[in-house]
Amino acid sequence: MELVRILPGNPDIERLDAINLEAFPARERLDMALQARLCGEGSLDLLGIYDAGALVGFTTVLPCEGIDYVFFLAVDPATRSKGYGARTLSLLSNRYEGDCIVLDIEPTGTGAPDDDMRQRRRNFYLRNSFASSGYLLTYCGQEFEVLYSGRDSFDRKAYEMTLRRIEEILVAHGITGFDPVLVKI
Repeated sequence: MELVRILPGNPDIERLDAINLEAFPARERLDMALQARLCGEGSLDLLGIYDAGALVGFTTVLPCEGIDYVFFLAVDPATRSKGYGARTLSLLSNRYEGDCIVLDIEPTGTGAPDDDMRQRRRNFYLRNSFASSGYLLTYCGQEFEVLYSGRDSFDRKAYEMTLRRIEEILVAHGITGFDPVLVKI
């Protein structure tokens, strides 16, 4: 299995877009063509997940100073539950060795209709070396729990700098309303 940079013009963009559309609700999704363009500009790492040359999913990471923010991690529905997510996290840990890898997930225990799925997702990350940062992140009117891996402790200041970098990138591409707020749980 390997992670391959996806640049504009990659023949797998349409398949990646289909995975993106299936995996993420519209309010959380970032257009795949924009992700590929940002990868080409060096702002993001859009990485196709390939197994024996076959595309099985993608992950999108914003590498920053010591913190790498995982925007998206999605596996094609036809290949889920085959260990690709866990192996991808391991590959990310190797790729960004020494850095703190951070991601956010929908909080659990909120009474949401999909709370069982949220809990399974949280447990998956906890089984794969992530821990709760002790913070909730609100952006675009939604709340997320922040998880991290790769360091003994969570660096709030470095993470806030990463959030500012995300906002700069989004605004530079005409996307407003991110407005992140980080609060202690």
